[in-house]
Amino acid sequence: RRVHGERDALYAAHAPKLAIAAAERAIADWRGSRDEITHVVCVSCTGVLNPGLDFEVIQGLGLRPSTQRLSVLMMGCFGGHSALKTARAIAASNPRARVLAVCCELSTLHMQLDPRVDNIVAAAIFGDGASAVVVGGAPRADSAERVVFELHRHEALTIPGTRDMMTWNRSANGMVVELSSGIPQQIEANVGGFVRELCLGTGLEHARDALWPLHPGGIAIIAAIERVCGLTHEHTASSRAVLARQGNVSSGTVLCVLDHLRQQPGVAGKWAVSLSFGPGLSVEGCVLRVGADTSPRE
Repeated sequence: RRVHGERDALYAAHAPKLAIAAAERAIADWRGSRDEITHVVCVSCTGVLNPGLDFEVIQGLGLRPSTQRLSVLMMGCFGGHSALKTARAIAASNPRARVLAVCCELSTLHMQLDPRVDNIVAAAIFGDGASAVVVGGAPRADSAERVVFELHRHEALTIPGTRDMMTWNRSANGMVVELSSGIPQQIEANVGGFVRELCLGTGLEHARDALWPLHPGGIAIIAAIERVCGLTHEHTASSRAVLARQGNVSSGTVLCVLDHLRQQPGVAGKWAVSLSFGPGLSVEGCVLRVGADTSPRE
């Protein structure tokens, strides 16, 4: 059994390398120059560094010393959407801003020898991983950058009376997760109204007309959203595929789902409704539109 200090040391040794590798791939896929990056936003709930993971990414990539940085910590599984909306807000304030958002999680560092059912479930579905994206305003004529997704709208909801249904707290032996079996039912009861509010003003009238890149918190959660929103497995195919391939890597999973989705045939120009869920219980969502050039860079 590892004490928290040992887990912290492993995070410090491995998380920066993983985050930098994801950032390198995101910049290559974006096709702009790293000299254009003005901000770095890093998200994590499985470890803390000071200077932060954002500092390590800037140093590792050799970004300009004037690059601004921000750490977004302990959001849990909706941290990917937290990164997107933070990056979008920064980009909206400055047309020349280019924000590199990185999610990096080492969930398996906190595996516990505990027979509780929720701990066993967490050990079975949570994994390690990093994902990254570059967010900015309209592409500049003097840059090679391209648009893979357009971000149109963000919303958030904290479901009343659910504070203790999902927690992730520090102990002497690492972070300990607690998950209620009632989480899918709470999401099913509340997500319909949230989606209607999220889609207001977007021109998206029918849920079945959209793509649905959901954070795959588990099959029961995906199935609950399918029922309440009238979706099929085809709508949530990317979420199911990512869950089967790599499990739930917490904050960055939704970015992995978006990456899988954009590589599917016939998605260019379509609307997408993306949702994620985390401690609170909190729901985060955004409406996106798939760009014209979505092929990944080899």
